[in-house]
Amino acid sequence: MPDLQSEVYLKLRPPQPGEVYKVVDNSVIMNDQKKEDKKERPVLIVSNNKLTIPGCNIINVVPLTSKGKPDLLRLPISDAYEEIEKDFELASKSFALLQLYQPIHLNNFRDKCGRINANSYLAIQYSIAVNVIGYQTFDLNP
Repeated sequence: MPDLQSEVYLKLRPPQPGEVYKVVDNSVIMNDQKKEDKKERPVLIVSNNKLTIPGCNIINVVPLTSKGKPDLLRLPISDAYEEIEKDFELASKSFALLQLYQPIHLNNFRDKCGRINANSYLAIQYSIAVNVIGYQTFDLNP
Protein backbone atom coordinates (compact mmCIF):
# COMPACT_ATOMS: atom_id res chain seq x y z
CA MET A 1 0.00 0.00 0.00
CA PRO A 2 1.48 3.39 -0.91
CA ASP A 3 2.00 5.93 1.81
CA LEU A 4 -0.35 8.88 2.24
CA GLN A 5 2.08 11.24 0.52
CA SER A 6 2.15 9.16 -2.69
CA GLU A 7 -1.66 8.76 -2.65
CA VAL A 8 -2.06 12.55 -2.43
CA TYR A 9 0.51 13.00 -5.20
CA LEU A 10 -1.37 10.60 -7.51
CA LYS A 11 -4.61 12.51 -6.93
CA LEU A 12 -2.93 15.85 -7.68
CA ARG A 13 -0.85 14.60 -10.60
CA PRO A 14 -2.27 11.40 -12.12
CA PRO A 15 -0.02 9.13 -14.21
CA GLN A 16 0.62 10.65 -17.64
CA PRO A 17 0.72 9.07 -21.12
CA GLY A 18 4.05 7.37 -21.80
CA GLU A 19 4.88 6.83 -18.12
CA VAL A 20 5.41 3.39 -16.61
CA TYR A 21 3.98 2.66 -13.16
CA LYS A 22 3.73 -0.34 -10.89
CA VAL A 23 0.15 -1.33 -10.08
CA VAL A 24 -1.41 -3.98 -7.86
CA ASP A 25 -0.93 -7.17 -9.90
CA ASN A 26 -4.39 -8.64 -9.33
CA SER A 27 -5.95 -5.45 -10.77
CA VAL A 28 -4.50 -6.31 -14.20
CA ILE A 29 -6.26 -8.76 -16.51
CA MET A 30 -3.79 -11.04 -18.27
CA ASN A 31 -4.20 -13.82 -20.86
CA ASP A 32 -3.09 -16.48 -18.41
CA GLN A 33 -5.47 -16.40 -15.45
CA LYS A 34 -3.19 -18.92 -13.70
CA LYS A 35 -0.45 -16.30 -13.58
CA GLU A 36 1.72 -16.00 -10.53
CA ASP A 37 0.69 -13.07 -8.30
CA LYS A 38 3.69 -10.78 -8.31
CA LYS A 39 2.06 -8.27 -5.92
CA GLU A 40 2.95 -5.48 -8.40
CA ARG A 41 3.14 -5.35 -12.19
CA PRO A 42 4.50 -2.60 -14.45
CA VAL A 43 2.05 -0.98 -16.86
CA LEU A 44 2.40 1.67 -19.55
CA ILE A 45 -0.04 4.58 -19.33
CA VAL A 46 -1.90 5.00 -22.64
CA SER A 47 -4.79 7.24 -21.54
CA ASN A 48 -5.50 10.34 -23.55
CA ASN A 49 -4.18 13.59 -21.98
CA LYS A 50 -7.79 14.71 -21.50
CA LEU A 51 -8.39 11.69 -19.24
CA THR A 52 -5.29 12.12 -17.06
CA ILE A 53 -6.47 15.11 -15.07
CA PRO A 54 -6.91 15.53 -11.31
CA GLY A 55 -10.19 13.96 -10.24
CA CYS A 56 -10.22 11.27 -12.94
CA ASN A 57 -9.91 7.91 -11.19
CA ILE A 58 -9.65 5.59 -14.22
CA ILE A 59 -6.40 5.34 -16.20
CA ASN A 60 -6.03 3.27 -19.40
CA VAL A 61 -2.94 1.08 -19.49
CA VAL A 62 -1.26 -1.82 -21.24
CA PRO A 63 0.55 -4.34 -19.03
CA LEU A 64 4.23 -5.06 -19.54
CA THR A 65 5.89 -8.47 -19.51
CA SER A 66 9.34 -9.93 -19.99
CA LYS A 67 7.99 -13.21 -21.38
CA GLY A 68 7.50 -14.21 -24.99
CA LYS A 69 8.70 -12.90 -28.32
CA PRO A 70 7.83 -9.66 -30.13
CA ASP A 71 4.91 -9.65 -32.54
CA LEU A 72 2.20 -7.32 -33.83
CA LEU A 73 0.55 -7.01 -30.40
CA ARG A 74 3.63 -7.53 -28.19
CA LEU A 75 5.88 -4.55 -28.85
CA PRO A 76 9.40 -4.42 -27.37
CA ILE A 77 10.00 -1.35 -25.21
CA SER A 78 13.25 -2.12 -23.34
CA ASP A 79 15.17 0.32 -25.55
CA ALA A 80 12.40 2.94 -25.45
CA TYR A 81 13.00 4.25 -21.91
CA GLU A 82 14.22 7.83 -21.70
CA GLU A 83 13.81 8.00 -17.92
CA ILE A 84 14.11 5.22 -15.32
CA GLU A 85 13.49 5.68 -11.60
CA LYS A 86 16.37 4.54 -9.37
CA ASP A 87 14.39 1.75 -7.65
CA PHE A 88 13.07 0.19 -10.88
CA GLU A 89 14.90 -2.83 -12.31
CA LEU A 90 14.40 -2.84 -16.08
CA ALA A 91 14.15 -6.32 -17.57
CA SER A 92 16.61 -7.05 -20.39
CA LYS A 93 13.57 -7.61 -22.62
CA SER A 94 10.27 -5.92 -21.94
CA PHE A 95 7.12 -5.98 -24.07
CA ALA A 96 3.93 -3.93 -24.06
CA LEU A 97 0.93 -6.28 -24.36
CA LEU A 98 -1.29 -4.16 -26.59
CA GLN A 99 -4.19 -6.61 -26.86
CA LEU A 100 -4.65 -6.25 -23.07
CA TYR A 101 -5.41 -2.51 -23.24
CA GLN A 102 -7.56 -1.89 -20.15
CA PRO A 103 -8.71 0.60 -17.51
CA ILE A 104 -7.23 0.50 -14.00
CA HIS A 105 -8.55 2.47 -11.01
CA LEU A 106 -6.13 5.05 -9.61
CA ASN A 107 -6.24 3.34 -6.19
CA ASN A 108 -4.25 0.42 -7.69
CA PHE A 109 -1.28 2.57 -8.73
CA ARG A 110 1.94 2.42 -6.72
CA ASP A 111 5.32 3.79 -7.78
CA LYS A 112 6.40 5.50 -10.98
CA CYS A 113 9.05 3.42 -12.77
CA GLY A 114 9.98 5.65 -15.69
CA ARG A 115 8.92 7.05 -19.05
CA ILE A 116 9.32 5.89 -22.64
CA ASN A 117 10.34 8.23 -25.45
CA ALA A 118 7.78 10.07 -27.59
CA ASN A 119 8.45 8.12 -30.82
CA SER A 120 7.94 4.75 -29.10
CA TYR A 121 4.78 6.03 -27.43
CA LEU A 122 3.38 7.20 -30.79
CA ALA A 123 4.16 3.78 -32.31
CA ILE A 124 2.24 2.11 -29.47
CA GLN A 125 -0.71 4.52 -29.92
CA TYR A 126 -0.76 3.77 -33.63
CA SER A 127 -0.60 0.03 -33.10
CA ILE A 128 -3.44 0.10 -30.54
CA ALA A 129 -5.62 2.17 -32.90
CA VAL A 130 -4.98 0.04 -35.99
CA ASN A 131 -4.22 -3.47 -34.65
CA VAL A 132 -6.36 -3.57 -31.48
CA ILE A 133 -9.30 -1.22 -32.10
CA GLY A 134 -9.38 -1.76 -35.88
CA TYR A 135 -9.16 1.73 -37.35
CA GLN A 136 -8.21 1.65 -41.03
CA THR A 137 -6.14 4.82 -40.63
CA PHE A 138 -4.92 6.77 -37.65
CA ASP A 139 -3.86 10.42 -37.66
CA LEU A 140 -1.15 11.02 -35.08
CA ASN A 141 -1.73 14.79 -35.40
CA PRO A 142 -5.45 15.29 -34.63
